Amino acid sequence: MLSAMNIDEHTRLEGIRISQGWSTTTEDIDALCGAIEDLLKFL
Repeated sequence: MLSAMNIDEHTRLEGIRISQGWSTTTEDIDALCGAIEDLLKFL
């Protein structure tokens, strides 16, 4: 999909996709935010 949008390979390989749906809860979003914060400490 990103290839069809002419996104270069380097950017495609370093990106992440985050999706939500009708069953996503506030707790799910809070857990994701916490995990992202933890990961950012290592960058």
